[in-house]
Amino acid sequence: MPRCSSDEHLANKFSDFFMRKITTIRDNTDNHKSPISDAVVMSADIKFEGQPLTIFAPATQDEVSDIIIKSPAKSCELDPLPTYLLKEVLEYLLPLITAIINKSLVESKVPLSFKKTNIRPLLKKPNLDKDELKNYCPLSNLPFLSKNLEKLVAKQLKTHLSSHRLHDNL
Repeated sequence: MPRCSSDEHLANKFSDFFMRKITTIRDNTDNHKSPISDAVVMSADIKFEGQPLTIFAPATQDEVSDIIIKSPAKSCELDPLPTYLLKEVLEYLLPLITAIINKSLVESKVPLSFKKTNIRPLLKKPNLDKDELKNYCPLSNLPFLSKNLEKLVAKQLKTHLSSHRLHDNL
């Protein structure tokens, strides 16, 4: 890590640096004119006649269990208990976890605790100058259940795209 007078000062320096990068990217893309002329109309070759995906279906306990069991046992400091322990007692917690996930799917709202993340600066290459903030990228660690909710949403989205043949051929 770069040399700094305190951990708090260093954390603030990284936070300011990464936030400036985001602001710069947004400023450079907000008013960017597309190279595609406004006269060009994008349309599908075939008109979509299927059922649009307007809501996510509730997941079964088997689906939730399968995704959790197949997930790596990585934990995050934000997890209420380590992933290995969650997997060991999954049969007892599964109804509650499934209910939380289904409430999120049905209401299209992600719990605030699922949105929190720990962000750590990661040196891009070991030989780079550790005192230069530009040599770091932010690495975020999401809570375990948040990642599993993402997998369930991706699974339903993939099923919808496949069943309506909305995937690109390539």
